[in-house]
Amino acid sequence: MPMKSLDAEKSSAVTTLQLSDQAYEANVQEGYVVAEELLEAKRGILAKFLHWEAFLDRKMGVEPHGPKRITPENKKPPNQWIMFFMWGSVGSYSLVGISTGFLGWEFGLSLGQSLPIMLLGTLLGSAAAGWCASLGPGTGLRQVAISRYSFGWWPSKIVALLNIIEQVGWSAVNCITGGQALSAVSGYSLSIVLGIVILSVVSVILSFGGYTAILNVQRYFWILFFVIVLVIYGEIGGYADLSAPATVSGSTAAGSVLTVLAIMYGDGSSWCSIISDYYVHYPVETSKTKIFLMTTFGIWIPINVGLIIGALIASQMADNDAWATAYSDNGMGGLLLLILYPLPFAKFMLVFLSLGGSTYPFIM
Repeated sequence: MPMKSLDAEKSSAVTTLQLSDQAYEANVQEGYVVAEELLEAKRGILAKFLHWEAFLDRKMGVEPHGPKRITPENKKPPNQWIMFFMWGSVGSYSLVGISTGFLGWEFGLSLGQSLPIMLLGTLLGSAAAGWCASLGPGTGLRQVAISRYSFGWWPSKIVALLNIIEQVGWSAVNCITGGQALSAVSGYSLSIVLGIVILSVVSVILSFGGYTAILNVQRYFWILFFVIVLVIYGEIGGYADLSAPATVSGSTAAGSVLTVLAIMYGDGSSWCSIISDYYVHYPVETSKTKIFLMTTFGIWIPINVGLIIGALIASQMADNDAWATAYSDNGMGGLLLLILYPLPFAKFMLVFLSLGGSTYPFIM
């Protein structure tokens, strides 16, 4: 009798579900929702949320499945060249990349010392990210989900916590440098705090675009940033001073080298915690070597485009009081506004470089 009662209750629950069978089948077959979740959400107001969730997924690529595995039958493979180009405008062709290039000078190293350290450190870090990316197609899992299988249930929580700290940190750096740039563009009538708020809001809005929006934006966005940084190279390249000596020596210099090397490794490897998220839709049979190489150099090249700009500018800071004052008083935005010309074009470049920083939280 209890078994019959239970069966009757199940039958009654199924017949009272408000979502039509047609919508149910369409959503499940398209991979927009998991059947168990759909059954649980068919009642009341949750059914309305489910309807709009599936609608947004179909129209915009907003993903409702969260960290769940993307199975082979539900994969929607993007163009494989995206693996190389999508990282260009995100935190690389941006103000934070240029700011990071100042670190060698900040630690007392010469331009001749800083450049090879930057190239080597970021290459090692980018290679680590490239290896992590290769795990995405085969597992169909997000990077943090992969860590659960690698480290276990409780240790993976530490990995997740460190990931949160890292992403918040990089997002803050991007929004702060972008806020400085917006303030400089406005003639300092806009406060840096308000500039940070503006970029933070833009980032939050962009984050609702989902996987498809990220791929569509990053497929072409890097081109504009690449043109802008080429113009910057043309304007500042003649100021570089390879003859400027280091200001540290001995054990202090060794410590500076190791510190900058570690930071540069961290810059390249910072994508490790999220990178497989953007590879889960590639087929399982996708070449791991191709993924590794295209991702490694897709990250490494843009990072160094910005780093080298920063290192070139920094090599003149000791001899150019106007530059040093602008950097001290108004940050990277004020410094670039002083260096670049003509003024209207300089403001245009700074606005887009600020947007490059705001896309970092977007791709997270």
